[in-house]
Amino acid sequence: MVKKRGDVKKGEPVKGGAKANAEPNTEAKKAAKAKEGEPVKKSRHLKNEMHLKKSLYDNYMLILLAVTIAVTSIFILKPFIKSIVAAMVIAYIFYPLYKLFHKRLKSRVLTALIVLLIVLLIVTVPLGFILTSMYQEASSTIKYMKNNFPEKISLDFACDDTNGSVVCELINRIDDTLPTGDLRSTLKSTAIQAADRLSYWIYEVILSLSAGVLDTFIMFFIIFFLFIDGERFVGFVRKFIMLRRQHEYDITKTLEDTTFAVVYGSIIIALIQGFVAGIGYWLIAGMGNPILWAAVTALFALIPSIGTGIVWGPISLFFVLMGLVLKDYGTVTRGILLGLYGFFIVGTVDNLVKPKIIGDRARIHPVIVLIGVFGGLQLMGIIGVIVGPVVLAIMITLIRIYIRERNSIK
Repeated sequence: MVKKRGDVKKGEPVKGGAKANAEPNTEAKKAAKAKEGEPVKKSRHLKNEMHLKKSLYDNYMLILLAVTIAVTSIFILKPFIKSIVAAMVIAYIFYPLYKLFHKRLKSRVLTALIVLLIVLLIVTVPLGFILTSMYQEASSTIKYMKNNFPEKISLDFACDDTNGSVVCELINRIDDTLPTGDLRSTLKSTAIQAADRLSYWIYEVILSLSAGVLDTFIMFFIIFFLFIDGERFVGFVRKFIMLRRQHEYDITKTLEDTTFAVVYGSIIIALIQGFVAGIGYWLIAGMGNPILWAAVTALFALIPSIGTGIVWGPISLFFVLMGLVLKDYGTVTRGILLGLYGFFIVGTVDNLVKPKIIGDRARIHPVIVLIGVFGGLQLMGIIGVIVGPVVLAIMITLIRIYIRERNSIK
């Protein structure tokens, strides 16, 4: 049967009206989908808002918890800050010795115990002996001065204008300008006060050392584990700070060079100068308290541009003046020899030994060393002699990094 053009089967769409019928159907479907999707979008938006709020809440709580833990940790560590810093400094100083022993012994625990025993012998025993000797010598000096030179009584130097001595005339002129009218009595009173204060300070140091048994135990305990896990600790700190490589290199190099320069270029040299000066006080001047004055000389050796001359210079001058007044030329000779010994021997140690020890590493400005040493000493005690200059040097490095970064932005 042949289909006619006009015949259309029941249910068969007309070919010509397919597109016309499809367009309204598609638009209707889109409208229906849009209406159905509106609540879905709203629910997704609400979920995103809730997730964002929860995330912010979690972040704030994490920050609050971190701050709380950090503050609490600071209060927990505060009584032992000095012990912790001292342990880090001592571990850094003796770490090369630990590495040297570890190459042969292989055992980290055994090596750490041996080096810790060496630290105990090198640091604790000599320091206790020196401080005890200083206290005994200062106490004996005070007793001698108080028993033999009572206040307001002049020493019988037979110093009058008839002797014709230039030094005697100078003493009498200075004596006339003093309010007390007695130069020698004033000098005695000043010397007694100075010796009394020095004795009290040494006594306080010894008392604090004897009372700090727990601090000492914690310090050596930390030193032991820094020897064993020091490299891992440094790696953890580097990961935590997360600085640029250049910044990390600058800060690390400043830390290492400054610590090296302060320890070996200042403290070790000061101890050597104090020891050499003590030999001169004992053998040349014949002083009865050489350890006391050797310690004072070592302390002043830490001061740049002033150094040991501020100690052995007045002592030698005192011997010369006393010899001239008493007409004891042996005392004059000892004073002159002590002055020459201090100038050519004690003063030369700094110029000859220091460049060989530190070379060109960490040329620290004298002002940094001066403020760092005495500021650190006042803040943290004896360990502050090292920590003070190191902290100031790192601060200057951070300022240089900031200036460099600021200039690169411009």
